[in-house]
Amino acid sequence: LPKPAAKSAAKPEGKPAGKRAKKAAGAPKGVASAYTLWCKEERQAAEYAPLSFGEAGKALGAKWRSLSGEAKAPWVEASKRDRARHAREMEAFAPAPGSPSAEAAQPPTKKEEEDDDDDEEEDAPLSKRRRQGRASQPASPASSASPAASAA
Repeated sequence: LPKPAAKSAAKPEGKPAGKRAKKAAGAPKGVASAYTLWCKEERQAAEYAPLSFGEAGKALGAKWRSLSGEAKAPWVEASKRDRARHAREMEAFAPAPGSPSAEAAQPPTKKEEEDDDDDEEEDAPLSKRRRQGRASQPASPASSASPAASAA
């Protein structure tokens, strides 16, 4: 059997596939989820020492899913506190001018927002643009006639 052709994913401009933008120097750490905080402490247990990283992750995930809401509550609260910490640090953080994070922090101008709306039609695949063009055009009388009528 022939293998299906690989789907091409739309790549964001300016970045090669699989590459993330570097974090600005001095930028605050990201927000830790309740699961992440719990794993950080739970992974220290002796039962996970002989396991590989992947095996330990599977075991931790299964154990987290089996915990009750009451058992997860302290970790959820810790995550909320970490989210507040992150918000405070982000407000105080001023990225260096010209850095990618400084440009991302700027809200888009009205002109940029208008330009973004126009791109949707241009980015559509050709077949979609053709269908949209046909839908907006009225049917001509010649095209609506049956093939038998045109042959006579």
